[in-house]
Amino acid sequence: MSPKGEVRKEDFLNDLRSGMADLDLMEKYKLTPRGLGTLFRNLVNAEVISFRELIRIASGQLNLPEMVAELRIRSRKQLEFMLPISDAEEPENAGLVYDISDDGVGTRGLKAKMHEIRTLIIPADDFFRVEPVVFEGVCRWIEKREDRWESAAGFRVAKLMRGSLTELQEIIRALRPEATDPRP
Repeated sequence: MSPKGEVRKEDFLNDLRSGMADLDLMEKYKLTPRGLGTLFRNLVNAEVISFRELIRIASGQLNLPEMVAELRIRSRKQLEFMLPISDAEEPENAGLVYDISDDGVGTRGLKAKMHEIRTLIIPADDFFRVEPVVFEGVCRWIEKREDRWESAAGFRVAKLMRGSLTELQEIIRALRPEATDPRP
């Protein structure tokens, strides 16, 4: 801790990455559970640590679902335009990506069933200078509508086979940062 009672980012990150338990972090840095959650959120928002790394190294004693929900919403990028997506094994099963995050996509028009695993292709090379994104996706949710193009499904990346959703997300953010940042 600094003399003013502020947490030194480097010290905190070293302790976190060394495996220090959440309760020990709170005691050492004189934080409440809410304060610890705020510190985690600030580090992720400042891109000092990724959300994925935080979840991987956190001790598991956290019970901060509101922090997780907020971070997930903030990491998602609503697209101004839609990217094509298709099923590698059934190319006629095609749709559009309308929402992208580090670990998944929201789609319209792509037929899916809950918990189903599909190999999906986003041919981003048609739009950007990145290789196509190919991944195994697990369908986590669906919204069925009569009009196929109003139906939606969300896929979590189970295995990235080629390309990078993060790289694609960064390119999209660079195009119109004010349009993709949900913060006021």
